[in-house]
Amino acid sequence: MTKRRDFLRLASGTGLAALMQPSGRRTSEAATRDGRSVMGLRAAALEEVRVGVIGLGKRGPGAVRRLCRIPKTKVVAVCDGYENRAAKSAAGVVEDGRAKPDMYFGSDEVYRKLCERPDVNLVYVCPPWEWQVPMALYAMQCRKHVCVEVPVAMTVGGCWRLVEMAEKTRLRCMMLENCCYGEDELLALSLARNGLLGELVHGDCGYIHELRAGLTDGPYYRDYPFEYFKVHAGNSFYQ
Repeated sequence: MTKRRDFLRLASGTGLAALMQPSGRRTSEAATRDGRSVMGLRAAALEEVRVGVIGLGKRGPGAVRRLCRIPKTKVVAVCDGYENRAAKSAAGVVEDGRAKPDMYFGSDEVYRKLCERPDVNLVYVCPPWEWQVPMALYAMQCRKHVCVEVPVAMTVGGCWRLVEMAEKTRLRCMMLENCCYGEDELLALSLARNGLLGELVHGDCGYIHELRAGLTDGPYYRDYPFEYFKVHAGNSFYQ
């Protein structure tokens, strides 16, 4: 008799295979694919990850400080529309004993100069939601790997544009989520994979993201588009 675990594994594999097949159910925003799938893509190893960070409002500064603590990783440039934010994050890099990164600020298009730098090989995209797709696309056009904060795209069409650009350029484009790769999450994953929790027969979870305090916090409200609350029945689109 087929075990439940084997059945679920077979079912999930069949579903994945179906999803990977060409389908006519594409959105009108998606263009025709002209690249190969990036499933299992192996990019060439980097001797040093040289990062340019775009967006230094709420989450960006913390990302800069964390990157400074990763071996063989160097923050070489930071970018924001506001000079004081770029300067504050650059100063934080120096406080961590690293060389001061170059700063870009002052306009909505200045991020392009960061993406065009020949010494940057990874761009961390952390701006307001509506800027994430165009910034990530331009970074890949400039031959940079890309990490993008949640939600990465506002539409299914935006997601397809990222997929298609990654396929065309053969570059990595990854959405970052702060509750996927922490110690607790990876411990739970390891326990499950090694069978230490027994046979998993049911999963049930929920997510509560309390954000009402942010509505009265001037900088938070300005940096993150809470206008979307109004068109999502009062719920956050998530950030």
